Amino acid sequence: MAILPVGAWEDYEPRFGFPTFQDCRTFVSLSISPDFDPKNMKSFTDMAKTAGTLGPAAAFEFSKDFGTRIGRRDDGKVRFRIHITDRDGRYLGSKNIPGEYPPGGAVDIDVDGIIGELDQPAGDYMAIIVLSSGVMNFFGGSPGAFSVTYVGEKTYTTYRTGGFTRTLNDPRKKKHYGFRGINPKIVVDDSFMSSILLINHSSYTGYEKEITPEAKLIREDGETREAKFGLIQPFGGLERNMEELFGTDVSDFLAPYKGRGTVITRATGATLAAIHLLRKTDGTSMAIEHSRPTHAYLLNGA
Repeated sequence: MAILPVGAWEDYEPRFGFPTFQDCRTFVSLSISPDFDPKNMKSFTDMAKTAGTLGPAAAFEFSKDFGTRIGRRDDGKVRFRIHITDRDGRYLGSKNIPGEYPPGGAVDIDVDGIIGELDQPAGDYMAIIVLSSGVMNFFGGSPGAFSVTYVGEKTYTTYRTGGFTRTLNDPRKKKHYGFRGINPKIVVDDSFMSSILLINHSSYTGYEKEITPEAKLIREDGETREAKFGLIQPFGGLERNMEELFGTDVSDFLAPYKGRGTVITRATGATLAAIHLLRKTDGTSMAIEHSRPTHAYLLNGA
């Protein structure tokens, strides 16, 4: 397996991974906050106070991180680059996004155009966008929210997310106990089919851990079905629909409850990112959503 290149990103550079789909064009846009300042001293003060409450190890990491950020030259403009892998995490190439974007600026990226420039055919890929600067806090967030938009012949759907510098699946720095993802809005009937896409990302470019999550489908009456989700390679992503996971008769299983159910996915030793999808079976509709913390679903009530 081709690994990510040395220097794919620095620890202080926010990044995020996302999928592309063969039957859609993928576009990413970001509007940079007008008050973005990569060396904001108020953020430094807030971080220092928090680090002081977390003990010597956190204070040391904070000091090292802050020293790296404050010591480098930074003109306040953000630069972008993108790395492409296949769904099995094999590295295919990288591109710098032209331009330098100041506070208040905006960038639009045609991801499929970049994949074509790398001489790759239309297909299902994974992409990682890296920013040269981020917000100075413990999450090292991006200076604005990304919109990831998928446009097909008959579909248009989008979700918003952010880039982060936080430690993720890096065995050199942090032990991850595991992952639990909940999708309480599964739909399987004659018209619609839900699927879940899990991403095995890391803040460490040398990450090598393969993950095989487990999935459980729960009906309203408490009846369940369980399945292995499948092997997810480092920096790869895997999408499984409900029939692939729980059998071709899953619609019959959920039929007494109008085709609705909840899926819980679990993995040990690593954390994953989850994307939830809903497609119309005739191909005329697709909806996509980045997973949210479990408590956020309770606010919907749907």
